[in-house]
Amino acid sequence: MRYRQFWTILFFTAIAWLLYTMSEPDDFSLPVKVEWTGYDTARCVVSHADTLLPISVQVNGFQAFRLTRRIKRQPWVVSVPNDTSITVNADVFDLLSEIYSIPNSRRISSTVPALTITLQQRQSKAFVPQLRNVEFRFDDQCGLSGEPRIEPDTVYLYGSSASLDKVGELFTSAAVVDHIADSGYYTLSLEPVWLNYRDLRPSTDVVRIYLPVQRYVLTTVSVPVDVQGIMGNQQAMLYPERVDVQVWAPESSYRDVQPSQFQAIVQYDPTNASLQLPVTLTRFPADVRVRTVTPASLQYVLIQR
Repeated sequence: MRYRQFWTILFFTAIAWLLYTMSEPDDFSLPVKVEWTGYDTARCVVSHADTLLPISVQVNGFQAFRLTRRIKRQPWVVSVPNDTSITVNADVFDLLSEIYSIPNSRRISSTVPALTITLQQRQSKAFVPQLRNVEFRFDDQCGLSGEPRIEPDTVYLYGSSASLDKVGELFTSAAVVDHIADSGYYTLSLEPVWLNYRDLRPSTDVVRIYLPVQRYVLTTVSVPVDVQGIMGNQQAMLYPERVDVQVWAPESSYRDVQPSQFQAIVQYDPTNASLQLPVTLTRFPADVRVRTVTPASLQYVLIQR
């Protein structure tokens, strides 16, 4: 019985002593993990960075336990300043006090006078991004009305000269752009050739392409056909003498399409015994798309003068 009383008293005495000790303020050393941000990882490489800030905090044991867990879960994220150096002073302690809920910033101290990060500029090489393996699918009666435009028109790769010299061109990744009905921008990814080299970084991994789109309507013009290859003492009679050219023309200007804007020819070849001459359209407006030429070939009769 006496031994049991002794151990019981000893246990509660130890608990009381532990609670008293944990309640008393003391100096605790804690390492704060530092994460740097705010610099262009494509253009710069970190050659040195302070990643730990040792601090001393005057708190009781319970607060120190909670603070240790909080610091492990949440690093201090630091935006890179212009001079790439941060002086560890009262302003920093106030900030840490706010981030980690430390009761009084005056209880924080550190033996480190400043945190620094050293950045080195990577070398760069300019590329003109090029379209490759991209399929554009337009809605019915819609089509391009000009040249597509890629933005930005220049993409930079940053890294060592040895790696940059191995990259000759930048292309878009294979893609299908569906249901194009209006002019607008479409985002395309670039083929990530920089992933083949550990030190290369792109200024961007996507580009935007602007597609000028118009609605088109079908219209038909009757075009006279010229005969070429006839000798001076010969004359060719064509049957029929005109062909119907059906074209897709911009909705805004299809009424302006005239036969005089087209030229259709057949080529006479005395070595060819065929009585049919295929029709070739050699001139037509740049903003129309030819759909059909009817008939596609003509009969002819050769007359000697």
